[in-house]
Formats: sequence, structure tokens, C-alpha cells
Amino acid sequence: MIMQNTVFLYEDVCGEEEDCVRITGAQHIGGVLQIPERLDEKTVTSIGKKAFWGCDGVREIVLPVSIREIEDWAFASCKQLETVSMPHRQVGIGRGVFRGCERLTCIGIREPLLADEEQGVGHLLAAGDRLLNNPYLLDIASAGTDEWYARWDAALEKLMETAEDEGFSKMLLCGEEDYGSRENNIDHYCSQQRKKKARAALLRLRYDDWLGSRLRGELTAFLTAHTMGCKTKEAWEVLTAEHGEDRSYYELFEAAGGIHEHNREQCIADLGEAHTEMKAYLLGKTTKAEDDFFDLLTL
Repeated sequence: MIMQNTVFLYEDVCGEEEDCVRITGAQHIGGVLQIPERLDEKTVTSIGKKAFWGCDGVREIVLPVSIREIEDWAFASCKQLETVSMPHRQVGIGRGVFRGCERLTCIGIREPLLADEEQGVGHLLAAGDRLLNNPYLLDIASAGTDEWYARWDAALEKLMETAEDEGFSKMLLCGEEDYGSRENNIDHYCSQQRKKKARAALLRLRYDDWLGSRLRGELTAFLTAHTMGCKTKEAWEVLTAEHGEDRSYYELFEAAGGIHEHNREQCIADLGEAHTEMKAYLLGKTTKAEDDFFDLLTL
């Protein structure tokens, strides 16, 4: 039987040693969705199938330490969802729990925190399914271990090795896009695949714990092959569109070889009137290089 308090809909969970409930939905929610540990003196242990499907107003979700299971598509299509906080324990996670949550950037783990690695692990957890199409990486209990990093990097390598046009014919045959739409254009499709690879490469280089030298080299090579001055520039486009004012990403991109003396002026010009702080940063690097040159002449 479905029951209700002022916010949540829930039902009893049968077969448990203690009195437990499953949350099946809610009403009047937005902003931060704080899942309670108890409802009517019963422990909240699970989130039901499609319980919060399409709750567009939710930007943050906090799950209690009591949670044991999140069923299929529980938070799918929450378009504004950016962060999730979860306890550091084994949690059964169903299919497509965060499918369609394109703004989800961090699944933070607490109790206990993962020290200095926590932020990176949270960002990589959020990207496992969204970028790498691997829901098995959403493994809260093992996240942050060397074995989990190895699985994450294996999935990343698979993505980087995938042909840019792979899946295009299947998409057309299955009618996944409207006939005649831009998505049915092979060039657009390949460009989107390159952007997906660039997102994953930038993210892994930004949070590079346990990253091996061989894979690091592959990621940097991809970025330098798709920047300003190259035949395609999706890596640069992802950098400016999705990390516009984050200097740490510009520094990473430059260290990888995506910004260099031969394309720096192009990069500055491409920024136009946008991202003024990053434009000033690149201009400052140019000025410094010129000052260093003239200082040498005075020696």
C-alpha cells in the first residue's frame, strides 16, 4: 500500500528484519532533494523504480546512510541534477538510474571521505555511464580503489579506440533520429563522437590518480590532434564551451600541447568577447614570452 507524508510517497518493504520502506515518489520538490533516513519510525532502505523520473527542478540529491538499493531509472531525466551525495557502502544500483542527467558532474562519497581523491572519484563516478556507457562503474563500495581505476581506464581506452562513425548506420536503421535532421549527417555524428572523447580525456587528465603513462600519452595525443589549427578542433570547443572560466583546464590543455606558440593567437581570437579571464590569461602568457625574449637580449 502506498503511503504519504507531506513530501514523500512510500511503501513497506516485505521480508526485512526491521521495519523498512521504499520511497516511490514525491511532490513539491526542487533544489536540494534530501532523502530522509526514516519515515514514520521506519527505515528508508530503497528508492523505487522511476520514483523521481523527470524531476527537473532537482539540482542536488543527498541519500542517507540507510540506503541499500536504488531501483531502475529512479532519478532518470532529472535535467538540472548536478551533484549526488551517497554513503560509502555497497548499494544495489539498477538500470539507468541517472540516465539522461546530462548535467550530473559529481557523485560524492561520504562516511568516510576518500581524503584527497574524493573529488576526483566523484567526478569519475558521474561520468562512468554518461561518457563511457558503462553503468558497472557506478560501484560505490569499490570506487577509488586501484581495481576500480583500472576498470574505469579500460572503459576509457575502449571509447578512445572506437571508430568515430561506429553506430551511425545502426542509428539510421533504428530511426533514433528524425529523418533529415542534423543528427543524420555523418560529419555531425563524427564530430559529436570526437567531443565525447575530448570530454572524457580532459576529465581523466584533470583527475589523474592511477593514470598510466601509456594512456596519458594517448589522451594528450588526442587533444593535440583536435585543437585550434588542426583539421578538426572539437577538443578546443569542449574546453571553451564546458570549462570556459576554469583556469585549471586551460593549464591542463596547454600542458598537453593543445595550446602552443603556433596556435595561441588563434585561440585568443576565437575566444572573442567571451571568457575574458581566460583570454587575459592567454594574453599574459604571450606577453611574458615576449618579455622573456627581450630580457635575453639584454644579457
